[in-house]
Amino acid sequence: MNKLEAVSELKGVKQVAIAKMKRHFTDQAANVTNALKAWDGTNYGLLDAYTGKDVVVGMIDIGIEFNHRAFKDANGNTRVKRVYLPSATSANGGSRPSIGGTTLSGYHYTTASQIAALTTDYTEESHGTHTSGCATGSKVGVYSGMAPDCDIVLCGLGEAGDDATILNCAKYIAEYAKSVGKPCVISISLGGTVGPHDGKSAISMGYDEIAQEYGAIFCLLQVMRPTKLAMLPKRSQATPTKWWSIHH
Repeated sequence: MNKLEAVSELKGVKQVAIAKMKRHFTDQAANVTNALKAWDGTNYGLLDAYTGKDVVVGMIDIGIEFNHRAFKDANGNTRVKRVYLPSATSANGGSRPSIGGTTLSGYHYTTASQIAALTTDYTEESHGTHTSGCATGSKVGVYSGMAPDCDIVLCGLGEAGDDATILNCAKYIAEYAKSVGKPCVISISLGGTVGPHDGKSAISMGYDEIAQEYGAIFCLLQVMRPTKLAMLPKRSQATPTKWWSIHH
């Protein structure tokens, strides 16, 4: 400590700081985002309690542990209604999904027993488990997702997913929600730096078409390295119907 001043005066040293301990604060997420008030809505001037009940939340991501405890109810039963693996090459108890007579790639799993036999779409990552838990996770101790009572549809892309595959997943989720007569929210925490970022790319217009056809709401989070941000064009002020794209 007594040499800090001398170190600070060395050439090339721009800042001297004491290392600070870091810890997870996901147990505070529901409170900080006011989700607790939404869950107890009638006591906060809302028309209802909003816990995700009777809403389908679909997740499109990489590395999802389909039987994580965050996706089970208080009795240990899965809340996951569908799993779609577009890159799967073997059925493993699943079947080929189709939309409007068109058969999609991969396999889907539609029963609790089929889903219980699954592990993950990609063993090298757990990003999808994290994002899905934040959005849909059940109340487990002090932790919870934003919509702990929603119905869950999980689309695990495997190692990677292209625009067409992601759009097929989005439509798959919307089709399921339509079949059970429930509204849906589709969450995608993936992205890239190539192409326009003004809502006019093919995938953005695809999201817009699905939103208009099914009434789905898209939550898009595109995470990229800060060094890439300067390369992005200025975003358009126009916002396509019912989707948001957040860049940071």
